[in-house]
Amino acid sequence: MKHLGLGVAIGLVSSAVLAIQPAHALTDAQIIEKLQGIPVIALTDKSGAPLVAQLNDKQKGLFTEVYLGQKEVSTTLQKLKVSNPAVAKQLQIRVVTLGDVYKSQIASSSDKKLNVLIVPSEVQVKSAISLLKKNDPNKAQQFNGVPLFVGIAGKPRGYVSINSAQDKKRIIPIFFDKEQLQAVLDRFKKDQPNLAPTTEIQVISLDSLLTQMRSKNEPFYGQIVLARSKEMAEYVVTPAGQAKPTAGTKPAAKPNSTKK
Repeated sequence: MKHLGLGVAIGLVSSAVLAIQPAHALTDAQIIEKLQGIPVIALTDKSGAPLVAQLNDKQKGLFTEVYLGQKEVSTTLQKLKVSNPAVAKQLQIRVVTLGDVYKSQIASSSDKKLNVLIVPSEVQVKSAISLLKKNDPNKAQQFNGVPLFVGIAGKPRGYVSINSAQDKKRIIPIFFDKEQLQAVLDRFKKDQPNLAPTTEIQVISLDSLLTQMRSKNEPFYGQIVLARSKEMAEYVVTPAGQAKPTAGTKPAAKPNSTKK
């Protein structure tokens, strides 16, 4: 798919760096760089060891969760305070990045792997499902994962690209927050009124994007920049969000719960 240009400058996440446009699938190092600007919330003990639980019978092993929204963290903590108050008292909220998560997953061996489940914002999942129901009801029923939002327009369809205010290069922004993308598209429609009728939001999953970036030879993958949500951007500058995780080699105590 080609991309379309938007002649405005928009500042994105400060740590996002545009990779050199490759003519091949991205390396793990390039993918980590793209994910490094996306903060997620983790529940750990005081040493930084993550809270873990047992996967179900069909998916044997341990898992830990990281969260893209504060509400989802609060819900988990409230449930733990009821089901296992002793474990809940040990926990702290820490901020890591998706780059750190991805790095740990590709570095760990399959027999010792701690599965990481990324819990998306419930609000953004609802937005994604609502959009999919309008455009493709079957995909709406099957969608399962972390939703991402990207602008498309024109005939043939192309990704909307913008000028990065940070490094003065063309980028294709992909958002965890539908409302942030909508603001970009509203400006795009004013600047490109001939394309306004064809402009819309496309929903993809984080997992499928990462899989494609690792396996497909598409030059525009180098232009992709993932933009952290407004909620997480605001959270990381709060005292709670600035808490730095410390290295922990052992998992924290496990709650008495099973992932279904």
